[in-house]
Amino acid sequence: MALPLKLVESEIEEQKYRKVYIQGRFDHEKEMKVGPISRDGNSGYLLVTPFIREDGSRILVQRGWISYNFIDKRKRPESLDTSETTLLALYNMFTPEAKPEENLWFIVDPKKMGEYAGTQPFVFEEIYKNSDEMLNEKSLMRNGIPVPSPSSIDIPNDHLQYMLTWFSLCAATSVMFYLSVKRPRTATDTISALRRKAGNSL
Repeated sequence: MALPLKLVESEIEEQKYRKVYIQGRFDHEKEMKVGPISRDGNSGYLLVTPFIREDGSRILVQRGWISYNFIDKRKRPESLDTSETTLLALYNMFTPEAKPEENLWFIVDPKKMGEYAGTQPFVFEEIYKNSDEMLNEKSLMRNGIPVPSPSSIDIPNDHLQYMLTWFSLCAATSVMFYLSVKRPRTATDTISALRRKAGNSL
């Protein structure tokens, strides 16, 4: 679905984790770096860039991860396209806390970043449009182009995993107990039982 042009803060929560299409262009002059954040053992930053929409309104887009080697814009000209584009993105909220005066942010802070970049306090996370783009991830990293997030949200079901683990342990313990109680008598067991019986009859 297309993101409505008019964004109201009291209604934006309804868009949370929904995939939306956004049309407009990036304003790279006010881009912000969040981190440091590692990826596949490499140090880097998340890139958050103002995005100017069709009606002139401005929002923030978390474009993805870039390597520490590409902090300097001059090293990544391919990431600085200013032409009209359509993004696939998710709306996401983050816990605010940062130091805007340094322009190296420790976390994504919609309100303070919005004040710094002159945008509305809404951050949309750019995601891959299709699987073909994901296959080119290494190429993006080599050229300093931000690596977007996957298009699906993975929420691990740890509770189910714990339940299955404990069920398996309980089942194994029960089987072992049953076998130890019901195991067939050996010759030694029979002789011991006869001796106990003979001793009791004296």
